[in-house]
Amino acid sequence: MSLQEAFDKYGFKLSSFETREIFRYSQIYFVGEKATKINGGIDLRDTSRFDDEYGFYRFVPEDHLAYRYELVKPLGKGTTAQVFSAVDHKENRSVAIKVMKSQPRYHRQAKSEIEMLERLNNLNKRWEH
Repeated sequence: MSLQEAFDKYGFKLSSFETREIFRYSQIYFVGEKATKINGGIDLRDTSRFDDEYGFYRFVPEDHLAYRYELVKPLGKGTTAQVFSAVDHKENRSVAIKVMKSQPRYHRQAKSEIEMLERLNNLNKRWEH
């Protein structure tokens, strides 16, 4: 649905953080209207309230990631990241989502992993043809 449709229908269910954040997205697939929301405040640059004292994401069942994915349950946690079972509401399928710790050194590692996965995906596409 469009941003305006989502805001009109679910705006009253959004946290104060989400009422500002949602405008960064043009398409909304899921808002987590049943979730017990963490109020992240009003500064979109400060996401620290969504993390625990170790930098791990605070899991909230039935909440969203990027207004597309519905978090179902934690699958595992390592030194640098967590993995969650989720539903992709755009593609209507189950997925696993890796969420890196919220610290700059882990952001660099995540970018490196993404680049490697993109290379592997491109190689795989070439082998399929």
